[in-house]
Amino acid sequence: MHWGRWYNTPLLWLLCSPSHVLLSRFALGIRVRGRVTGRTYTLPVNYLQNGFTLLILSPRTSTWWRNLQPQAPVTFWLRGYRLKVTAQALTDPEDVIKGLLVFLRRSPRYQWSLGVPLDGHGDPRQKAQLARAASHYTLIRIPLSTAPQAVGMAPAAEENTGGRIV
Repeated sequence: MHWGRWYNTPLLWLLCSPSHVLLSRFALGIRVRGRVTGRTYTLPVNYLQNGFTLLILSPRTSTWWRNLQPQAPVTFWLRGYRLKVTAQALTDPEDVIKGLLVFLRRSPRYQWSLGVPLDGHGDPRQKAQLARAASHYTLIRIPLSTAPQAVGMAPAAEENTGGRIV
């Protein structure tokens, strides 16, 4: 049994339940359909809200995000609501760097897991470390096309940077 299955199942249960408030500030459940097999995969992921867009970072070694290339419909559970939208997986280094900067500036704790230490102004100390991190991650962008106010999701501040459980 894959270690993530026992871990993901209770997280997904919480995210889809009235107890979602324990995790909803930083995690959501996402369901994607496999491009080749047609099977559905549901997994919990960390996210960051940037205006009316959700951003997710996924290691390139994970495979679930490949089902979102160039874009694909997804269902996700966020703050107690189930939404269906189109998500897009971005692998272009410039796009990923912009997303990484949003994550790093809004949540400096990511500097340690991404391997991109920040200086006193919240900027990466070395641009090479940022580029290296971008080569290891994919940025998933989910625009909240449904009116967020209607489902109780006020936009977070926007950063200006130029079926199967797996």
